[in-house]
Amino acid sequence: MSDGQTLQQILANLEAQMEVCREKEAYHAREEAAHREQREANAAELADLSRHYEALRSSAEAAVPLAARYSPPVPEPPKEKPQEILPPGKPLVWSRLADRVIEGLPSGTLITPTSLAKMMDQRYKGLPHPADPRVMSTILRRLISYGWVRRTQKGTSHRETTYVKV
Repeated sequence: MSDGQTLQQILANLEAQMEVCREKEAYHAREEAAHREQREANAAELADLSRHYEALRSSAEAAVPLAARYSPPVPEPPKEKPQEILPPGKPLVWSRLADRVIEGLPSGTLITPTSLAKMMDQRYKGLPHPADPRVMSTILRRLISYGWVRRTQKGTSHRETTYVKV
């Protein structure tokens, strides 16, 4: 009692410290119960997952030899059509060439002037110059009147007109 505290002050200080310790003990007891419940729930979940994992793993190990007995046939890659060679000296009629390309397409195929020009460049060997999408656009508009194609989307300055083969 040399620091100037009275006996009443020391007892009050000790009581306050004891109260804090009781509150901490009660808090940790509550937390321990909550953690125990969480631990039990996690342990049950782990046991359930482990049981399913082991069942799936054993099934997969048993299925591997069965799956190895049969291997599906590997499909052959599509054969490229040989390029048609244009006869020299004959006049080039773009619309007839485009008609042949469009005839070979399955119905429902989407066509744009640019895609038709690319198909023509791939199909015909010996063109004096690449097919022009502007010319293909004119040909496709003509084919609408013949009923070979149908316009599905009108073009704008930023997007080509889209046609579909009937």
